Amino acid sequence: MKKIIDLLFLGCCVVVLLSACSNNKSESEISSEVQASSTQAEAEVTTEEAAEGYDILGGRLWKVGGLYYRNKIIDINDNDALADLYDSTFLSFDSDGSFMYINLFPKEGTYKPYAGDGTYDYYLLKTERTLKYDSEKDEFVESESASNKTFIIAVLDENTIEFVEFDAITGRAKANEDPLIFVKSDEDSAYVQNNKTEIAQNNTNNTNEVPSAGDNSGEQYIKADSSYQSILDEYTEKMENAVGGLVREYKSEATGISDIERLAEINNDKIEKLAEICNEGIGKMAEQMYAKGDSYDTYELWAGKLMDNYNDIAQEIMDAYLDSAIN
Repeated sequence: MKKIIDLLFLGCCVVVLLSACSNNKSESEISSEVQASSTQAEAEVTTEEAAEGYDILGGRLWKVGGLYYRNKIIDINDNDALADLYDSTFLSFDSDGSFMYINLFPKEGTYKPYAGDGTYDYYLLKTERTLKYDSEKDEFVESESASNKTFIIAVLDENTIEFVEFDAITGRAKANEDPLIFVKSDEDSAYVQNNKTEIAQNNTNNTNEVPSAGDNSGEQYIKADSSYQSILDEYTEKMENAVGGLVREYKSEATGISDIERLAEINNDKIEKLAEICNEGIGKMAEQMYAKGDSYDTYELWAGKLMDNYNDIAQEIMDAYLDSAIN
């Protein structure tokens, strides 16, 4: 798995505030390298039998090709801004039964078959650690504060899988979660093409009109309930409510520590938690954008406002760090 990790993160950069992983290499280059690495790994480990499911899932990088929104399938390639939002979200599977999931913070763990309901082939992906970039060491290290979730995937066709968080209590996909649809790189998904709902591409005209009786033309558009302003207000409030507790956590964990590097690690852990809230809000704004058919400029404007608020609120954690580092 380390071979694939090294290739996936070659050229990755992490911004401390609102961390996000982006690759300098093109998607096709990354995919080719992952395939080459996987082939080499298989040749080196001839005595070990590949994990169950590797013949279906392995040997290729998976990228987000669609998502569910209100029980409708959306092809992210139908909207430029939506494609941009998921252009650095990937899945990969290795022959030893391990997987890598990259979305804001890289996660790795193990996968295994799951009985499911018999409709599709299902696999459980159990996250065992979340990685973050350590700028001092210039490498990815395990984040001790991250929550390790379990996901479930369903194989929809040979090039398409559905990916969503798993609820261990119900033994099914977690309720109220919108699954992502991953497609093998350099392949097309017949499932997405045959089941998708058409959406407007950067068109703000008439997308929110209520269709007249008997008029089904409005079905091609997905309407959103909340405005950008309400999303901005909601997630700004969430961050404001969270920051006090994060500052207290930092001060508690930093007590008695004089090592500057260790204090910085604690600080980054708290900022990551705040960044996750902000990132969720930005994702909601992206949903609002394609639901209304708004332009990318509109989305970018409002997302920028939320990021500005994030930076202001995150400063409280930074101030606590500076106080302890200086004193």
